[in-house]
Amino acid sequence: MKIPAADPGYLDVVVPEVTVPSGEETQVCLYYTHDGPDVAVVGLDGIQSEFGHHVVVLKPKTPKPSGTVEDCSSGTSMGEFNTFVLPVSELPAKHAIRMVSGMNVVIQAHTLNVGNRDILVRDVARLKLMAVDQVEQWATTFATGSIDFSLPPKQTSAVEFDCTVNEDMDLLFVGGHMHYLGSRFQLSWGADADSLEPFYLADPWLPDYRDIPPVTLLFNNPMKLTKGTVIRTLCEWKNPEATVVQFPQEMCGSFGYVRGATEAFNCEATSK
Repeated sequence: MKIPAADPGYLDVVVPEVTVPSGEETQVCLYYTHDGPDVAVVGLDGIQSEFGHHVVVLKPKTPKPSGTVEDCSSGTSMGEFNTFVLPVSELPAKHAIRMVSGMNVVIQAHTLNVGNRDILVRDVARLKLMAVDQVEQWATTFATGSIDFSLPPKQTSAVEFDCTVNEDMDLLFVGGHMHYLGSRFQLSWGADADSLEPFYLADPWLPDYRDIPPVTLLFNNPMKLTKGTVIRTLCEWKNPEATVVQFPQEMCGSFGYVRGATEAFNCEATSK
């Protein structure tokens, strides 16, 4: 993979080369410490091979030295990270995510080699920047998720969990995340658990949504999430397999961006 030429409008982080055997998938996590001045990030472009699945930027709960590389293919390490920059949409004009000097992040690069030969990949996380003094609204990520589920064989099943908003914020866009066995995904909101109304629905959930989920853009009319608002996440699955399926083979969560919050909203919940 050709590394792009240096451009002051971007911060490029290059993931070390890795060989992905034919018919297999690999997920690499690179720890990176930003040692330059504070920057304002408005979007993320992942530069990958033809079999690249995604590049995403995460915040580790436990920082590690810059340059540390780990194989995170199993997915079990996802509980060690929070979202930071999403690869799905640039932020609205005059909005950005603050990346401060000294911040430790993780570049996660995922490749699924469906070709008939082994490939050597070298992915790039290309963070699009704007001038810090031009930012009018700082944004951060919104995420809900649960790993507390078990899908019985040959059955339909569901899990739902509630999260409470801890400060006032505006939701700018939102999407859901499940894998191939998902059948329905819904987010609801309300002043309390007894007055919830849906605001995001993927019914039916399609297998292709694992990679490209539908998202709801709210740039022109953000949702006002006041402190105490309840967000309910509902995931439903159909498991045709003869064995129990659990995380990380399946997942249940949502992602998005908010503005007006002092920190990212990350709710990791158990089932109701």
